[in-house]
Amino acid sequence: VDFSANTVAKNENGWWLIRNGKVDFSANTVAKNENGWWRIEGGKVNFNFNGIASNENGRWYIRNGKVDFSYNGYVTQNGVRYHVVNGKVK
Repeated sequence: VDFSANTVAKNENGWWLIRNGKVDFSANTVAKNENGWWRIEGGKVNFNFNGIASNENGRWYIRNGKVDFSYNGYVTQNGVRYHVVNGKVK
C-alpha cells in the first residue's frame, strides 16, 4: 500500500477517492486523476451525476460524473441558474 497516494483509482468495486493510501468514504467533492476530474460521493465516483458540484477550487459543471471543461453556457440546478465557462461556474 502506498500511503502517500492521493488520487482517484479503480478496484473491483468501482472508482474511489484515495487519500493517504486509503479510500476516503467521507468525501463528497470533485477530485482528479490522470483521466479527468470526477464527482465523488461517499468516496466513490458517481458516473450518473449531472449538474453542479464543488471542491476547494470552485464549482464545476459535471456531465456523467466528470467535469466537462468544454461546456460553456447556463445550467439550472435546484432553482439556481449558473453561468459556466470552460466547465467552471463564474
